Amino acid sequence: MNCFRDFKPALPAICACILFGLSTYAGSAPNRQNLTEAPARATAWLQNQQQVSGAWLPAEQPAITAIVLAAIEDSRLKRKEDELCGNGYAFLLNSLHPDGGIYGGTNYQNYNTSWSLIAFAKSGRSEFKPIIQKARPLIVSWQMDLGEKGRVDSPFDGGIGYGDGTPRANLLNTLVPLEALYFKTVKPTGRKASTPDTLSTSAGS
Repeated sequence: MNCFRDFKPALPAICACILFGLSTYAGSAPNRQNLTEAPARATAWLQNQQQVSGAWLPAEQPAITAIVLAAIEDSRLKRKEDELCGNGYAFLLNSLHPDGGIYGGTNYQNYNTSWSLIAFAKSGRSEFKPIIQKARPLIVSWQMDLGEKGRVDSPFDGGIGYGDGTPRANLLNTLVPLEALYFKTVKPTGRKASTPDTLSTSAGS
């Protein structure tokens, strides 16, 4: 029971990840009816877990809300869930910082901002474009180039950490921003960005 209590805060994110998988597999599964109905049931459960603020807990980590929103956008149910998604996006907007980041406190800025970027991009809503454009260079600025600039002389060079200035990168914190920057819908178009908008393939390049 204590293990479940400790595990419980992660349930919305876990349910969202399952929803991602169901949405991808439902169209080709042998038992399509059950898998088509499953995303609706998962979304209904997530709706019951949403807070008045629009967040999914833990609210201090907006990435959890962003993961849920991204899963719902992928589930092909979003037309029926406009209010659910709208409240979630409103919470993300309330977590916006002047530097363009979307995070709750002083930790995990990269992870929270990157997942929020993914959710905003998947929404396809034009009003989020300025937010996305401002967040992209911030994420790129977190790419590490330790030691001599322009030279790969650290195992962390080219990677991304938590976004808090800690000189340490890891695979997860590099993978999520790569995914966020991948979406073509979030790229600024029609003008050349005044600041870098893509990650370097090697530090300092």
